[in-house]
Amino acid sequence: MLRRPNDLLLLIATYIESERDINMLARTNRRLFSYLDPFLYRHNVNYSHSSAFRWAATCGQERTARRAIDAGSKESDEALRLSAAHEHEEVTRILLAVEGINKNPRDYIWRIPLSHAAAEGHGSIVRLLLDTGKVDIKSRDAFDWTPLFCAVSGGHESIVKLLLDTGKVDIDSRDNSGRTPLSHAAA
Repeated sequence: MLRRPNDLLLLIATYIESERDINMLARTNRRLFSYLDPFLYRHNVNYSHSSAFRWAATCGQERTARRAIDAGSKESDEALRLSAAHEHEEVTRILLAVEGINKNPRDYIWRIPLSHAAAEGHGSIVRLLLDTGKVDIKSRDAFDWTPLFCAVSGGHESIVKLLLDTGKVDIDSRDNSGRTPLSHAAA
């Protein structure tokens, strides 16, 4: 089989349904790996909704994130939320460099990556997102919380200072229960 033309190797791989099996075949030697690894990432994008990309963002796997992007993954919004929430600075940096990426994708409670990073106290991610100049610092989630509310409620003073230093936050904004960030800080 190893003497067959490369196109034939790829054709054979198209008949293998399991990504696990494709991966096992790819790992049998370097030549197969060089041809089948990119195929495996494309297969993952097309048939597994870019699960490798989401895994890379969650686990901080830079190489996998780059390969998923190269394979055409369009799941960068979800990956950005995941990498920010899990404090994977380099993966977040890679994702922010993707042309056309939405810097403010919302999750199921309408929270953006900046809010997740602020809530978790991930200062390096907050700085990275703010440095793009394209995050919505006044974004509100389903509870009318802004990133400032998230940082205050988590007790992350350094994040609160970072957000206040932008001069763009509304310190008198109210959430859906009528409370301000200051009232959350005092509670």
